[in-house]
Amino acid sequence: MRKIQNIAFVLLATLFAGCINDHIENTLCRDGVLSLNLSTGATTRTDTPNNGFGEGTNDNTPNTESAIKDIQFFLYPNGSTDSVNATFAGRIDVTATDKTEQTVTVPADAISKLCPNPGDECDIYVIVNYIHQGGVDLTTADDTSRATLKDKALSTEFYTDAGAFVYGPQSFVMDSEVFGVTRGTGDNSNKLTSETIYVTRAAAKILIEVTVQSTVDVSGVKWEALTDVDSSNPYYMSLDFFNGVKDGVIDDDSDTDPAGKDIRPASTAEGYSPYYHIENVMMNPGNVGSDITNPDTLAVTRAETEQFVPMTPLYSYTSSWSDGDEDAPYFKLSIPWRKVTSDNSAAWVTYDYTVPISLKTNQLVRNKLYLIRLNVGALGDLDYLDPAVYSYVVLDWEDVSMNAELSRPKYLVVEKNRVEMSNIEEISVGFQSSDKVGYEVVSTTIGPWVTETNGTTTTTDDYYKSGSVYTTYDIILDNNSNSLTFKHELDNVRDDKVYDYFVQETVVRIYHLDNPNISDLVTFVQYPAIYVQGYLNTGHANYSSSKGNVFVNNNQANNTNWNVVAGSLNTGTSNSPYMYVITVSSLGVDDKDLYIGDPRVSSIDNLGYTFISADALYDGPTRALKYYYPTNNSKDYEDFIAPRFRICSGYGRLASANLDNLGEAEMRCASYQEDGYPAGRWRVPTRAELQFVGRLCSEKKIPNLFSEREYWAASTAFEYSNGSFTETTSADLVRCVYDDWYWGSDRACPVDEFTWGDKER
Repeated sequence: MRKIQNIAFVLLATLFAGCINDHIENTLCRDGVLSLNLSTGATTRTDTPNNGFGEGTNDNTPNTESAIKDIQFFLYPNGSTDSVNATFAGRIDVTATDKTEQTVTVPADAISKLCPNPGDECDIYVIVNYIHQGGVDLTTADDTSRATLKDKALSTEFYTDAGAFVYGPQSFVMDSEVFGVTRGTGDNSNKLTSETIYVTRAAAKILIEVTVQSTVDVSGVKWEALTDVDSSNPYYMSLDFFNGVKDGVIDDDSDTDPAGKDIRPASTAEGYSPYYHIENVMMNPGNVGSDITNPDTLAVTRAETEQFVPMTPLYSYTSSWSDGDEDAPYFKLSIPWRKVTSDNSAAWVTYDYTVPISLKTNQLVRNKLYLIRLNVGALGDLDYLDPAVYSYVVLDWEDVSMNAELSRPKYLVVEKNRVEMSNIEEISVGFQSSDKVGYEVVSTTIGPWVTETNGTTTTTDDYYKSGSVYTTYDIILDNNSNSLTFKHELDNVRDDKVYDYFVQETVVRIYHLDNPNISDLVTFVQYPAIYVQGYLNTGHANYSSSKGNVFVNNNQANNTNWNVVAGSLNTGTSNSPYMYVITVSSLGVDDKDLYIGDPRVSSIDNLGYTFISADALYDGPTRALKYYYPTNNSKDYEDFIAPRFRICSGYGRLASANLDNLGEAEMRCASYQEDGYPAGRWRVPTRAELQFVGRLCSEKKIPNLFSEREYWAASTAFEYSNGSFTETTSADLVRCVYDDWYWGSDRACPVDEFTWGDKER
């Protein structure tokens, strides 16, 4: 069973389906479709990232860590060695600044060459941003073997000194490979099955966060730190970074096998240095509610108020060194202090703190985060080469979890306070401790959500049918290897109707055995291959009067059935006030005929109708529907299921009229809005999505959302009876769906104002 980890950080998602180049003939656009979900959020080659746009919102510090500027991908025979040339290669130049959706088609003849028979497999290798970083188009090279491609040299200045600001790079070179991409069967025999490509960065990221005590006592004399940035004062907190590495290769495998990896200089010329240095970077005060992992923001909020971070994260390519080497990377932190006097007349004295990086492992590894958090409660040393007491931790790129203090010798540092596991059954978290530790389980919950139907509130525990989730996991603490391991076997086999489908969250506290007050928490969040989350429509008050926060074409009645808005709920079937979000990260043998991918059309189709003019999130302030991409109603797409989608609540049903045809169902969904999820984004479900949700209902994984009626899917109509759907000729109802995988799961507009949220791809 393939297991894929889901990292819960909002990053960038792209999905490909369609034609890669204009010169490919239209006949090939109908065949050979390869649907890929490419994301920059992964931390290792087996991690599934969160889906999102990754849009930068801070003009001074643009979000570049998840930007995709260009894509090169290469297809190989399954199981071929790294020395084999690609059978097919393609390139995409991304021009959009806030999204990277593109269209891709692999010619049918290439698929037939790679996978002669239905069910055969091939392999994919992807390189991102290499051209934007100064590289060339590799798809036309004579040697397109993976060994040669991975060894292409990189040389990147990881900062730009722009006056008062220091910026990070405009993009990161990333890569990944997927093995065993399967050719479809039956009607899908000219397609390759949907895959998720988890690209990882060639660089490492280094962060430092400093919390400074306002005053310290030195031999009975109180000293105060300079924490205000005042242009009239020549003293300020600053940071120097030494021996960052600017040279590397696309992929040295250091994230999966760091042993022996060292600097790969881009030049062998005498006197050439692969290092770079940044000096005198101003330390900025941290902002409330911000997140140091996001380049758009400056710091992580803590209880302390005097907190500082450099104005930009630092980056480096892979390197390895020995203790005492002159080229070992390190920070020099400079903090002005002065004696406290009644008239504030004492002179400022700058004390320096040397902070080595990764002293324990002596390595910088690709796609890893090296984080130092310091609680400075003592003066430093005027000789900055005399190192101060410090600690550090190595994390996945997206994680931040460390508490180290310069003012006390005892410490307990957990490398991750929150671990996301999607379709992963075992994971270990490292820790650093000055003393032996023990652990206790603080809590274990599943869900977490409740649902309401027929006037009754039901918790996730009432619905969970796959055994005692609280007693089947194991926790292993090893003080010798400094690791805490969580193990819980998942049941992802759906054919017996008993399987895991809820998120499980287990909180574990690690503490010093001789002083339990020194402790830290680790939260393990485990997602099965398929899981469900329920979100209550916030307009729900009660079943008799509430109409929820629902709009259809701004509730403008024009004597057409599809314009009828929702009415109040009652205690009948299918009237749950919850929207349900279904996430599908992996499909098993019981879903072998389904494909995870983008079921929408690739070009704008506003359905030939002029919708109401209203507020708009883009190209506004007011307009009608402009950039709509309905569900592809071709039979070729009816087996597609979006990787994460929500189905509307019971408020989305028709209150007093029925739909006459599929066109009315499409127009209703095009102009449907619920609870802050705007119009222009909802669509008619595919056959696969409709039946998938119906199966969850029939298995009582979620409340029944369907009456014994007929419902529209994009390709045809279906009748719901006895817990299943069968194809029919017409329908009068529709349950609209929203692509959370594409738009994100956060509300995008006011819940009580009709808003067009469509946007050009």
